[in-house]
Amino acid sequence: MNTDANSIQTYIDGFSKGLKNAQTRRQYRQDLEVFAGWVARVKKSNAIEVVALLKPKDIKAYLQYRASCKAGHSVLRKARSATKAFYKHLGDQRLITDNPVDGLESMKQPVHLHRPPSVSDVNRTLDQVRDLHPFWPARDQAIFELCYEGLAEADLIALNVAEIDLAEGAVWRHSKRMMIPIGPMATQSLAIWVKERAARLRQNGLEPDCTPALFIGSSLQRLDDPKIQGRIEPRTVCHVIKRIRPGWSARLLRDACGVHMLDNEAPPISVAIQLGVEVGVVARLLKMATKRRGETVTKTHPRATVSAWDQVLEGEQIPLLGSSFDPA
Repeated sequence: MNTDANSIQTYIDGFSKGLKNAQTRRQYRQDLEVFAGWVARVKKSNAIEVVALLKPKDIKAYLQYRASCKAGHSVLRKARSATKAFYKHLGDQRLITDNPVDGLESMKQPVHLHRPPSVSDVNRTLDQVRDLHPFWPARDQAIFELCYEGLAEADLIALNVAEIDLAEGAVWRHSKRMMIPIGPMATQSLAIWVKERAARLRQNGLEPDCTPALFIGSSLQRLDDPKIQGRIEPRTVCHVIKRIRPGWSARLLRDACGVHMLDNEAPPISVAIQLGVEVGVVARLLKMATKRRGETVTKTHPRATVSAWDQVLEGEQIPLLGSSFDPA
């Protein structure tokens, strides 16, 4: 590639020098060199005048080329950002008047809504925990129950024995520094685990208060580490849930908690507090709460309030009017 004053490479060099952040400079330069190579190959020239004449359709073709090279969505977004910034630089140099990247559609990450497990599916799985032979059934069931109560992995791992209130049915959420209520089944699972935890520690010649951690690892390692105190790791939570139900995760159980609460008419603010998130985050769960939205439509939509619809809901067959279309 030519390196004269009129080549795209020269302008890439000048643009890169103006970027203060070293990581951004390195990333943009890599993307722009790929862009320069594409221009030279497709347009048979590396002159800056050729780059200045490119249209939005040309930039789109370049991004499609990057996508054909198995580039992920985040890589494509960075490539677009680098190209847009470079064209802004050319505009500052009065080489172009319009930025062709501005004419492209937004590249927002597509939202994929997963379907959370049903209430019956969660209950059925919890009832079978001991039959599925987890390593420590009492501990693993308590972990599963608390994930379904809305606790994140970090809050679960940080829990201390002194931070659970079995009488009131509540546990401490470290991230929000507040107690949150838990259901009777989760409370019962915790009560069983606290007793088993003490018995396992004594079995290994240790006192129950040798570590404040509620959920300890099966190997009982690093109990004397003042930072870890024998706590389980995030990957342990992941392994526990996948061992009980392959394909499930702590995130899926938290989402199921929120969706099931919404389906049972819990206010979004209550769901947000239980999950430890902002109210705006609950909007994603509302899209999955089909039962609640279906009941809202049934109660409010004009066509859902007519008497015939009431009969349909009761299981009666309503004769439909025949079509008046005459194909002749």
